[in-house]
Amino acid sequence: MSLDTSDPLFHRFTLEFSQELFFEAHETMEQLWIKKGRHKGDPYQGLVQLAVAREHLKRGNLEGARRVYVKAHQKLEDISTTAWDLRFHLAESARRILT
Repeated sequence: MSLDTSDPLFHRFTLEFSQELFFEAHETMEQLWIKKGRHKGDPYQGLVQLAVAREHLKRGNLEGARRVYVKAHQKLEDISTTAWDLRFHLAESARRILT
């Protein structure tokens, strides 16, 4: 499944995520996930979980971050997007959470 990177909610998510406003990014992506049908296992859900994992890490909950990150990574493995270098953010998240 591909992501609709043209949606304003997607742009807001990327801005919030890049500013490390992970709670807000999670809320924004959740709105987009619901708008797109709220399908379990789709990349929108993975992005919600990625933001949640980073928020856990920000708050010092390493175990929670690891647990949620694994779920997010499974949903995001096969996507590709040109509007946002998701692979960079996945790698950065993995580095921070798993090391």
